Amino acid sequence: LVLSDIDLRFNSLTGTLPDELRELRELQSFSAAHNLLTGTIPTFANNRRLSSLRLGSNFLGGTLPDFSTHQELTTLDLSDNQITGTIPNTLLQSVDTRTKSFLDFSANLLSGTVPASLVGNFDDLTLYLRDNQFEHIDSEVCTVPLYNDGDVALYGCNAILCPV
Repeated sequence: LVLSDIDLRFNSLTGTLPDELRELRELQSFSAAHNLLTGTIPTFANNRRLSSLRLGSNFLGGTLPDFSTHQELTTLDLSDNQITGTIPNTLLQSVDTRTKSFLDFSANLLSGTVPASLVGNFDDLTLYLRDNQFEHIDSEVCTVPLYNDGDVALYGCNAILCPV
């Protein structure tokens, strides 16, 4: 039996994510959004086939893992948590740059600079960062016309840091 998709959304689950998740090497999609989960976000280092990770609307903290070895991870929703620190320069660096990707880190406690490395890592990206504590967004991030389904071409950085 191979478990590839787990959807635990909207179940009022409490506690931390179990370490045993790392044993699910064929896991492709994991969603535990809209629960009451605490603790830190695991790196999912052994889950190399993971393509979608949705943990939004919980109480997860700690720093943002870079998921730099995950070649297939194209959907990453960690919005509405308590994640601190900066966006790693190596965030999802192994993903094919031609793959359309979705990242939502809205409503956390992220700070620092939104790195220009995102431009090198993604050609077509939907990126939501509103309601954080960023001091700066690298201007290169605001010049990629395909970002946020073309909204960056129209609104620049406001398409990323402000709701449209």
